[in-house]
Amino acid sequence: MKSDRPETNLDDAAKFGMLQYKVAEHELASIWRTFRQAGLHPILIKGWAAAQYYPEPWTRSLGDFDLAFPAAEYRNAEAVCAGNLPNRTDLHRELRHLDTERWERLLERSVELECAGEIIRVLCPEDHLRVLCVHWLNDGGAYRDRLRDIGNLLTKHRGSFDWELCLAPLTAVRRRWIEVAVALADRYLEDTDLSFVPFAAKFGTVPGWVIKALEREWGSGRRLVPLHFVLREPKELLIQIGKRLPPNPIQSTIELEADLDERPRAMIQTANLFKRISPSYKRVWPALKRLLGPGPRNW
Repeated sequence: MKSDRPETNLDDAAKFGMLQYKVAEHELASIWRTFRQAGLHPILIKGWAAAQYYPEPWTRSLGDFDLAFPAAEYRNAEAVCAGNLPNRTDLHRELRHLDTERWERLLERSVELECAGEIIRVLCPEDHLRVLCVHWLNDGGAYRDRLRDIGNLLTKHRGSFDWELCLAPLTAVRRRWIEVAVALADRYLEDTDLSFVPFAAKFGTVPGWVIKALEREWGSGRRLVPLHFVLREPKELLIQIGKRLPPNPIQSTIELEADLDERPRAMIQTANLFKRISPSYKRVWPALKRLLGPGPRNW
């Protein structure tokens, strides 16, 4: 949906945001063209795709370009990407933990949108809602503004959204994840009313520990950064280690495919802490070896 407000009436900050958005669109179109010419067929998730649910898409900041590829194309996509495309190009082998629906069905229901002269393939709203909700929860709810992706998607498609299509592929646990994420969007987006959602009566059943975890996260003023990014900064490294002890209870719940119910999170957080040790070691140890290897060190 385009804004009725003429561009000439935008203030400087809005004009700058629009300029950044248009630059990102051209960058995305160029990346998409590269993959298309290589005979590859990704689906774009989050980011620009989510911005299309906003009344003014340029008001949604764009980070990485998240491109999901069918499993059979993933290695070729990595080869095309290596050294040739911007660092913000983030490749996914299908949707991994973000969704459980079969790729063929996602592709069948996907839609095409125009972006700076290229036709970009994105998930249909029903499939995208699941991805946006799970991704937001898997980040521990750290990005409060991303609740707007969820609220705007549902508001834009209020009259046409197919809840049966959205929820049918889900287990009871994952269905509850969607209910909680939507309830939180309704709670924290003051200008958004999602009372039309079929399960709106359950909005008040979000566990208290979820609310506390979110507000603690938002109040901390500091987000998680990969440990291998801060090895040269001892103070920040200690802060980041402390932020992981104990792990974020929402993120722990999602990573262990557990229910967002009222039960205490201590056991889930402990299990998630041990689950993360090996992957974290595999990222940190090579970076530490490079840092401590021969040659001058820039501490």
